[in-house]
Amino acid sequence: MSSSATAATHASTLRRGLVVSGQDAAIDRICAWFDRWRCGTPPQAWWPEVLSRADYVCGTVRLRGPHRPSWCYGTPGIARAHQIAGLALGDRTRQHHAERILGWCATDQAQLAQLGDVSLCHGWAGLVHSVWRAGQHNDHLAATVSHLLVCLARCLARRPPAQHGLLTGTAGATLAQRAARTNAPPITQWDACLLLNE
Repeated sequence: MSSSATAATHASTLRRGLVVSGQDAAIDRICAWFDRWRCGTPPQAWWPEVLSRADYVCGTVRLRGPHRPSWCYGTPGIARAHQIAGLALGDRTRQHHAERILGWCATDQAQLAQLGDVSLCHGWAGLVHSVWRAGQHNDHLAATVSHLLVCLARCLARRPPAQHGLLTGTAGATLAQRAARTNAPPITQWDACLLLNE
């Protein structure tokens, strides 16, 4: 489990009233680690997909700009985890920074141009679903969903996935489309495995 997934898990359980000793401190520690490696200044900030050993040793990310805005290793999944952490801890500053970063990510053409497929894992569907979930707490993010849905639909029509599964196939893209179009949380809570719900 990645660090952002760990933060999202702790924060989501805290929001549900499932509390253990040290939980708040653990969320703060994980978020502080991500703050250390965040590049840029909100709202024009991003997280690297990976940290190389050289990056870690010298304490500096050598990438010049953000990679694709994917749920799995990119800014959308991390920003959503930080938003949930901010909501769980009552940390409005963290919540608002996360929302502003995600908003920039979802509207920056240089980042969007790097999305190569429709998948939930690393494509348009993952970005759509991350922004849609986060948009339930932020009107600006909610307003960007319609444009992202158009982009997802175009990519789906042009290059439908060869697979049918959830993470990299048609099922995941279709589920993300449906949730955002209907603006209704999935009854099955299928996105719990992505740690995007709360």
